[in-house]
Amino acid sequence: MASALSRRVAAGVGSLLVNVAVGRGTGVPDDERFHRLQALFRAVGAAVGVQVRVARLAGTQPVGLGIGPAPEALDVLAVLRGAAAAPVDLRMHALAEAGQLLEMCGASRPGHGELDAWRLLDSGAAWARFQALCEAQGGMREPTLAPIAETITAEHAGHVRALDGAHVRRVAVLAGAPQGAGAGVVLHARIGERAHRGQPLFTVHAASRQCLTAVTSELRRVPLISVDDLSTATLAEPQDMH
Repeated sequence: MASALSRRVAAGVGSLLVNVAVGRGTGVPDDERFHRLQALFRAVGAAVGVQVRVARLAGTQPVGLGIGPAPEALDVLAVLRGAAAAPVDLRMHALAEAGQLLEMCGASRPGHGELDAWRLLDSGAAWARFQALCEAQGGMREPTLAPIAETITAEHAGHVRALDGAHVRRVAVLAGAPQGAGAGVVLHARIGERAHRGQPLFTVHAASRQCLTAVTSELRRVPLISVDDLSTATLAEPQDMH
């Protein structure tokens, strides 16, 4: 918390929205700890002259489809561009938080922030501003996924019952994220969705063959996604995705 606030204070930030994931596998496992952290953020923020609002995020599964710098950046770009395949949960989460920030800094009237955020995103204004920010810092570079990849599929039809967020992050790290260029995990299924036999559940993009071997060993030990309460993921043959 000290690091998060001190950097913002040094940058002259007057309003700060903090996003805290709550649930198993996160740093804040329950509501009691969330409320303690929320009160502490507000108290410290008030002491240094920063308006702090703490937003609660359910930590049952990742927001968006990508885990790792490149996959997550591609998710964000898809939302900003209004792509049809953009993750719906990430879009809704971003609009809600952008709306809160617009109200906190006085750019929107109370209760109108999220609607204003919708207008900025759907009109293309948010995408135009993002491009301008990139140009001011040397130009935008499109992220790419690591070509060494392996897709995990469902062994039989059923509903996705479990997706451990902490385990997803561990697999992304084994794949080489965040240091490895383009390394990470891309999800193809979410909790509650129905999967048919052979349907891709997620793809691992690895920084090297050694990283992919480490991921394969981990997934054989602990499957990442469970379908119908059974760990039913099979490993497809590795492929170079050029």
